[in-house]
Amino acid sequence: MSNGAAVQADRYDALRSWAGSHGAQLHPNIEIAQDPVTGAGFQVKANPPGLQVNGGDTVVTCPMSITLSYLNALPNPPPGFRQESDESQFPSHFLKGAPPHVIGRFFLIKQYLLGKDSFWWPYIQALPQPDQQSSWLIPPFWPDEDVAYLHGTNLEISIREIRSTLQDEYEKAKRLLEGWKNWGDYTNVLYNWAYSIFTSRSFMPTLVVPGISAQNDAQEIDWNSFSILLPLFDIGNHDMTALTSWKINNDAAGSCEFVTANERPYTSGSQVFNNYGMKTNAKLLLAYGFTLDETPSLQNDYVHVRKRVVPDPNSSQPPPPAPEYLFSLRPMMDPSCYVGGISQHNYRDLEPRLFPAFKHVQAAMVLDILEQILKNNEALVDPSIPSSEEYLRRVLVADIPPEKAPILQIILATIQQKALQELEKLDENEPQPFEDEELSENQLLALNFRAKCRDILHNVMDSIQDSTEDSRFISLMGIGN
Repeated sequence: MSNGAAVQADRYDALRSWAGSHGAQLHPNIEIAQDPVTGAGFQVKANPPGLQVNGGDTVVTCPMSITLSYLNALPNPPPGFRQESDESQFPSHFLKGAPPHVIGRFFLIKQYLLGKDSFWWPYIQALPQPDQQSSWLIPPFWPDEDVAYLHGTNLEISIREIRSTLQDEYEKAKRLLEGWKNWGDYTNVLYNWAYSIFTSRSFMPTLVVPGISAQNDAQEIDWNSFSILLPLFDIGNHDMTALTSWKINNDAAGSCEFVTANERPYTSGSQVFNNYGMKTNAKLLLAYGFTLDETPSLQNDYVHVRKRVVPDPNSSQPPPPAPEYLFSLRPMMDPSCYVGGISQHNYRDLEPRLFPAFKHVQAAMVLDILEQILKNNEALVDPSIPSSEEYLRRVLVADIPPEKAPILQIILATIQQKALQELEKLDENEPQPFEDEELSENQLLALNFRAKCRDILHNVMDSIQDSTEDSRFISLMGIGN
């Protein structure tokens, strides 16, 4: 074991000891181990041989008393959450003027700056450290020369928006904090670090905090406006195929358990994964800095397509977030497409008859286009079809009367145009490294991501071409008559 690995192992031991002394529990057959690919995670102990973790076993339990979030910065946090001493609390105008998620990040920075004087120091030490930027630099914080390799992908806009938002949040919060104690130590780098930690490790309170409904009656807290860090609990690495549950305990202490539900036991030496939800590779790369490789049983590559939203000139309010839809590498309903499969759940019964053009396209996108067509062309409305949802089901299998055939043509043309636009953006921003240039890990990761995006868009285009040769399309268009 290298010196660095030994130091980190000691820090995980200290984390486990500290968390355990405050009520956290880790399954006796599990240890924290380093994996060369996924990093630190939960692993069934190799010694003594024969140990295992069964379905229904609790992997880890985290009491609310050791969690870290915006709640801990409040003068009177909800029962069960640790409260700071009065003299160390942020000034009241900062707590009133900054958003909860920003306060939570500043609170994490405060604990880091406190060092060993912080209650959470064993946890802070086990996190990726601010001065070891390679351990927490997710794409929004990559050097510009690395981000350039993502230009033309759907992540380019997201990165630009995140950078702008974070800079604005930091500057406003820093002005509110000006003059308070060591306010100058709250640097931009530390704010970016805190964002990265919360983005990659935190949980929504509504999923892990006991008794929220009762607490809402007593305190005015917007539980959807911030996230929460769960020490020790957050060690588990993500696997969207893992069967898990998070069990909330409404006892006096208040805690959350990570329970495995896999049918087969985790055996000696194997990693025990948590499941943080259905996240595409684009989302994983943006928030965590990694993607899942394609395998026969798992496909997680999608292009996120943003709908263009035209601002209302008569409204002073900013437009709502633009809806996003998915194009997939494999057919959406392929068993290996977990994210795509969930998005198409209501249309599973149509799979055997699904029109080729829609195999790689999220049905919600087709519905959006359909509703716009019907809104702008009354002649294509069919009074015999009771709803746009029912109309969609017929469109998805090309089961519409010939006089409504323009609907199918417009939808195919719209999807094709969007795929072509995305391909053109990739082409226009294609990186041109020198022949002997050694690429960074970030650049290689980005090149692989953009190659998958290109493959996805070509598959969408090919499926549209296949549709023009489909007998249903030929019949609707009257080709050959």
